[in-house]
Amino acid sequence: MPKKKTDTIIKNFESGLQELEKIVSELENPDIPLDKALSRYEHAIKIYRACSDFLKQAEQKIQMLVQERDQKITLKDVGPDLTTTVSEEDKQITDI
Repeated sequence: MPKKKTDTIIKNFESGLQELEKIVSELENPDIPLDKALSRYEHAIKIYRACSDFLKQAEQKIQMLVQERDQKITLKDVGPDLTTTVSEEDKQITDI
């Protein structure tokens, strides 16, 4: 299976953040040559995108886990008697 771009740029989210902090520190130096500053900035953008991809992947995984949890809860709550899933508050709303 081919590696994703994020795998080749950074090892994980935390290492990406550390690298970004290092680059920011370098760019804050007023004596950095322009060509090096541009090169480091370009590299920082790539790292930023890779970190963003890691966050998106984590968010998707969390959403999947929450959906799985909710489905299990729903399936568990719905037993032979479907009225067990209706709360007292829901019953009051339907009585109006």
